[in-house]
Formats: sequence, structure tokens, C-alpha cells
Amino acid sequence: MTLRERQYLLEGMFTINKDVDYLYKKAKLGRLHGLLKKGNMKGLEKALDSFKTVLVSSSELRSRAARKANKVNPIGIRLTIGSEGSYYKPAEKVIQISLNHNAYGLLRNTGYNQSAIKDIIGTQYSRFVGEFDAENVKGTIAHELSHWLNDSLHGKAVARTLAVVREKGVEAASGKFLTMRQHPIEIDAQVHAVREVRREMGKRAYDKLTWPDLFRKKNSLPGNFRDNRGQPLLPKQYNDTMKRLVKRLHREGLLGKGMKRLPTYAQMLGVLKGI
Repeated sequence: MTLRERQYLLEGMFTINKDVDYLYKKAKLGRLHGLLKKGNMKGLEKALDSFKTVLVSSSELRSRAARKANKVNPIGIRLTIGSEGSYYKPAEKVIQISLNHNAYGLLRNTGYNQSAIKDIIGTQYSRFVGEFDAENVKGTIAHELSHWLNDSLHGKAVARTLAVVREKGVEAASGKFLTMRQHPIEIDAQVHAVREVRREMGKRAYDKLTWPDLFRKKNSLPGNFRDNRGQPLLPKQYNDTMKRLVKRLHREGLLGKGMKRLPTYAQMLGVLKGI
């Protein structure tokens, strides 16, 4: 990644609200919002059972950035429940936006039994109940769209990074960063996701969020503080990653009042264990 591309990833954001909302509505994902949190398991079962995969062309997106990207790098967008999760694959010209397949499997395997689920996942239930809510789902949509937009409009940074992964392995692609989860490309995508959390909640409610609260709202964020084995980062790695994330959130006006007090390394270990 060139210095120019890295500088862009650290400073630029795309205005894609209308694209996120379009895809969310196109797949009728709003039917899922709040059902799990309210304990409406019958309603959730009905909504998930009736969910069908939706295919969209990038030509349908209307933001200025998306229209530009579509001209140089048109892709297909699949909204589904897939075991591979959400991703952007430049070589295949596809974005997949997936509801959490593991969460869906847990619901089905327990017969949508709320008590059984609580027994199985324990303290993680507080994060689980937000899996299908708008804050999390729209955050995922924004995350993957930002990868495509950065790749299309700023020198194929994502495609080149993935090519290095294929040829030389993850360590070579990660460079000075421990894993790709701490790479500027991923930090940038997470900031786009966090912006959707604030947009859905409103500034007043968002300002009340602490870091653990934010991690529950956007379930992929804790992954940025884990290594490739799923283990928590070491103290120095944690401090570096948190510093870069906080700097970027602050720059974009996304560091809420409740997040000004940063968790210590010991506190973060407790957070990661609890969610």
C-alpha cells in the first residue's frame, strides 16, 4: 500500500447513507430489528424463515461515490445468510452481506428457545440480542461497501493486499500490523460501520455508549483486538490498535462522550471475555 493510499484510508470517509438504506430495505431486513431484544422468538423465527437471498447490482446504488465506483468496477451484491460471512472479493467482483450464520444456527438448533440460548452462551447473550438489529446490520453493509469503494476509487488497495495474501501469506500482507484485523483497510471499514451505529441511535443516545456498549452494538469490533487464533492482543499491540482507532474516530467526530475514557488493557481483557 502506498503512502498516498494509506493517508486516504486514515482520513477519508464515503457518504453512503442512501446506499446502506437501499440495500437494507431491498432485503427487508428491518423486519428483524428489535425482535430478539424483545424476546419475540416466534416473530423472529417467522422473519428469518421467510428471508430470501437478494441479489443487487452496484448500478442500483445512488450515492455519488457508488456511481463513480460502478463505472470503473461494477460488482454484484448478495444479501444472504451464508456460512462464509460477509466479504468483498475483488477477483470475483462480488460483495456478500450476510446475517450472522452462527447466530442463525444457534436459534434453529435450540428451537428458538431463549432460555436454552442463554444457558449456552452465558454473558455473550448481551451482544447476541443485537445481532439482527439495524445498528449492527447496517454497520456490516457500510463496512463491505467501504472496501469496494476504496478498492475502486483509490488504486485497488484491497485487491492488491488480497493478492499478497494469496501469494505470500497473511503475515506478508499485514506488514507491521499483527493481522489484517489491525490493518488500516480494516480500521477504515470499522469506522464506516461505527458511523451507522451512531446514525441509527442518534447522537444523544450514542454519546452515552461506553466501549463495551459499542462492542455489543457492532459485533465485529472486538475482532480488531484479537489475533489470527482469536486470542486477545498483547498489551503493546492493544495500545497501538486502540490508539489508531480512537484517533480515527475522533477525526471523524465519532468518539462519543462515553468513549473518551479508554479501557485499560486489563479492562479490555474483561470486555473481550464477557462478549
